[in-house]
Amino acid sequence: MEFGQYCAEVGVGRHLSAPYSPQQNGVVERKNQTVVGMARCMLKAKGMPAAFWGEAVTTAVYILNRASTKALDGQTPFEAWHGRKPDVSHLRTFGCVGYVKVTKPGLSKLEDRSKPMVLLGYEARSKAYRMYDPVERRVVISRDVVFNESAEPGPDEQGEMRSSSKQQSRALL
Repeated sequence: MEFGQYCAEVGVGRHLSAPYSPQQNGVVERKNQTVVGMARCMLKAKGMPAAFWGEAVTTAVYILNRASTKALDGQTPFEAWHGRKPDVSHLRTFGCVGYVKVTKPGLSKLEDRSKPMVLLGYEARSKAYRMYDPVERRVVISRDVVFNESAEPGPDEQGEMRSSSKQQSRALL
């Protein structure tokens, strides 16, 4: 089935614009500017490198979908789509330190039960957080996290997270 035919069948109206003329699509361009501005501020506020740009954009969109808007008479986009108010009690500060529960088998009595990581956002379709492990340089998905939103992330020689200056927190990668 052709895309145009599919759109017509499901009631989607297509409005095309000329190439290289973003002014013809002002509403979308303005929303993109909002998302990019939020992502830039989130990264700069925590001194995080541009490598986390995609995570910041995804998190900005997640937050905007749960914020009320005049375009929907004070409803959130989430509420308009799902028919219920979103739960926002799980929202935390982007880039804050979170202590993720260690779940490896054979954990000794004296080993740490959590590992400090950096909040990148929220996992789609689950009630979990996307956490960055600066020691292993990987993203971990977990719902078992205790946050310290006032601490600045920054790895030291042992790979531990501690309160530090913005310059030190740039060493995440």
